[in-house]
Amino acid sequence: MFFLTRERTQQTSWSAYNIKPLKMILCFKVATLITEQIAHDFWEMLMARNEKLAREKIPGICESLLAQVPNLADARSREVVSETLEWSRSHPEALDIFIAGRQAKNGHMPNMVAFANLLDGLEGFSKRWQRPLKKIVHDRQSQFEGSLAEWHKMFSNASDEPIQRPGETIVFQKVAGSTFEVSASDESAGIQIADLILWLFRQHLSGKRLPTASGQLLN
Repeated sequence: MFFLTRERTQQTSWSAYNIKPLKMILCFKVATLITEQIAHDFWEMLMARNEKLAREKIPGICESLLAQVPNLADARSREVVSETLEWSRSHPEALDIFIAGRQAKNGHMPNMVAFANLLDGLEGFSKRWQRPLKKIVHDRQSQFEGSLAEWHKMFSNASDEPIQRPGETIVFQKVAGSTFEVSASDESAGIQIADLILWLFRQHLSGKRLPTASGQLLN
């Protein structure tokens, strides 16, 4: 829940906020406090129609999380998380949580979060294999086509200048020089192969055997 990492040095220490490993550890700890109801309430806040409705939901969410804080194992985490939640509960007007517009809200969707990770992974493969990435073909998703294209444009045209942060170096540019296309699966052999691999992986995770007839296709 991103408003917990608001940069308030008097509540959350500089190191906990700015050093990524410490920040991630704190985020994972907070994640253990989130019940299904809290997650539902938080999602409603993100998807609220206007900023006033979104901010009105913050104190209740903070209160629900505060009730879960005693479940944290160590005293320092309980202290840090409690202080941050108490401050957030009292100052909902200071938290940057509302984004207007359907396409902007798409950025919260799992599809878009996964797409950013996908671009990062493709950039890594391109560098390791020393081969430039020419074209990205994504399966057609009418709700997200505009957002996907916009994110590709944003990342591929970002600066390639490294940014130094405590314990890490960040480069915002990914998949530079590539084009982005959206295609239906029946028009792209690559998408069909990806769908097949995902189906096989899902069968494996669920412990299901492959249909008997599938073996005949391999012979």
